[in-house]
Amino acid sequence: MPHDAPRRVLRHTGPAADLPYTSFSRTGLIEQLQCEGHTLEQATYGVNQTGL
Repeated sequence: MPHDAPRRVLRHTGPAADLPYTSFSRTGLIEQLQCEGHTLEQATYGVNQTGL
C-alpha cells in the first residue's frame, strides 16, 4: 500500500459529504471513491476504516 493512502482517503471529503444523504453498499462506496480519483487500494482502505 502506498505510504500516503490512508492520509489521502481521510483527507478527501467529496464522497464522505454525500454519506448522510446517500446510501452506499461497500462495493458502491469503493466505486464512488475511485470515480473521485482514488486508487482501488486507497478506496478499499478507506471503506475498511468505516467498518462496512
